[in-house]
Amino acid sequence: MTLASVVLLALKTSIAVNVFALGLNSTLLDATHLFHRPKDLAKAFLSMNVVMPVFAALMVSSFALHPALKIALVALSVAPIPPVLPNKALKAGGRGSYTIGLLVAMSLLAIVVVPTVLQILQRVFKVPITMSVSSVSLIVVATVLGPLVAGICIHRIAPGFALRFANPLGLLSTVMLVVGALPILITTFSSFGLLVGNGTIATLVAFVVVGLATGHLLGGPNPEDRP
Repeated sequence: MTLASVVLLALKTSIAVNVFALGLNSTLLDATHLFHRPKDLAKAFLSMNVVMPVFAALMVSSFALHPALKIALVALSVAPIPPVLPNKALKAGGRGSYTIGLLVAMSLLAIVVVPTVLQILQRVFKVPITMSVSSVSLIVVATVLGPLVAGICIHRIAPGFALRFANPLGLLSTVMLVVGALPILITTFSSFGLLVGNGTIATLVAFVVVGLATGHLLGGPNPEDRP
């Protein structure tokens, strides 16, 4: 087993453990929160699956970016919520039901939306990246829906056990994520200087700023949803 495969396995495992820990603190009502609020779901869908992919595609087609950066921007723009984000949102004051509901809704929609959006971007903007429904489904089930459902079931059956182990498992997942990411940072650190002056940093900053602005404007009707 190579170092790359070990790192990838550690990152995938940390994500699954993190989502499982979220499930231990969640209920089925939390998971289906946005499906009962179609207006909020529509705004989240618009910001994540329309505005950001279109913006990424415009940047990719308008500027002479490195092919790897083009693929990364498009992949980020169509990806569902990163499973590590709900904890950040909750710590920032976001509502648990909205945060967990958004994770579940966007993960389920991603199974159909991601391949469809990538096909559209490929035809319109010549973006060289595609994914099948089956490959997206496997990723979503393995890293998000499976662990989350398992955690919710344990929360329902043994709430005391779930609450006792949720935080330690969340901490464990963070440690695993850091340990898994360290080899990547160490091996690529010497190349960071090459990103300055060629448009890479400016492109990533613009992507982040537009993403934050879009999320803030369409993040929900209540201030506690916006983080």
